[in-house]
Amino acid sequence: MSRRVQWPEMGTVAAVQSPQREMSYRAKEVCTAVYTEADAVFSTWRTDSELARVNGYAGTNDVIHLSPSLDRLLRSAFALCRESGGAFNPLLGPVMEAWGFNGADPVTTEPSAATLQAALARAEWRDVTFPVPGGIRLPRAGLKLDLGGIAKGSCVDAAYAALEKAAFRNVLIDLGGNLRALEGSAFGRDGWKTAVRDPFGKVSFAGSFLLRGGEAAASSGNYERFVVIKGVRYAHIMDGRTGRPVRGMAATTVVAPTAEEADGLSTVLFVLGVKDGMALLANHPGCRALWIPDTPDEPTIILSDGWTDFHAHPRFRIKNR
Repeated sequence: MSRRVQWPEMGTVAAVQSPQREMSYRAKEVCTAVYTEADAVFSTWRTDSELARVNGYAGTNDVIHLSPSLDRLLRSAFALCRESGGAFNPLLGPVMEAWGFNGADPVTTEPSAATLQAALARAEWRDVTFPVPGGIRLPRAGLKLDLGGIAKGSCVDAAYAALEKAAFRNVLIDLGGNLRALEGSAFGRDGWKTAVRDPFGKVSFAGSFLLRGGEAAASSGNYERFVVIKGVRYAHIMDGRTGRPVRGMAATTVVAPTAEEADGLSTVLFVLGVKDGMALLANHPGCRALWIPDTPDEPTIILSDGWTDFHAHPRFRIKNR
């Protein structure tokens, strides 16, 4: 049996698993140091983070110089934003707040069309430019960068690199459900048995697969954070093009070569849905994905190409692409 150690980190739960308890605690120390450094850069909740400092320049039209880690991740986030036509949008903070998320006051009615239009104006990703290497410009007042849809995956990759450099073996890294396997599980299997959550809560899991050495996985779902408005549940995952919560999808899971790619893709494929998501996924070699539509009376899992060892719970029907 593997030894799992978990602790609160970056507003979520972090964990590591390895064959020995001592190794797990040593891996925790390595990961904690990585996450502490990353939080000082990427946090949207800290007023002293580098990202908060950058957001403070919105509307000045100045070129804001970035640390290498923030520069790289922002460019990665905006590349996915452009690729998805804005479905993935690292500026959605005002929209989230309009729906009562991110610490905003609870809402009892849907935001009006005028409110959403104003929020989307403050989330116009085309306004953001990278005019020089290592620099960004936020020309519109109210623009607020938020890397919540991709930063945790990036942190997992950084922890993976640090553990690998320190000669760790057979460790599974978990930060808020963003996973990456450093080699196999060392328990006679080729990888780490990984469960896909049943978004409807009827059974313990919808399916499982093996996460092999080097691979990463991330999931997005309508079950983690939501608001209820007049009896209707609205998930926190927003379509960056419309400013409205995504409807019709319950969950997505992505396996990718890096945790950052898995994290970003799990969000954007949730927003795009199956047809458009399959088209975007074709641009990402080595990645595979699954979708669970929001049909609790007919629970279904739709698989992309690339799955060779997925085992669904008998309650769920499998559909291949």
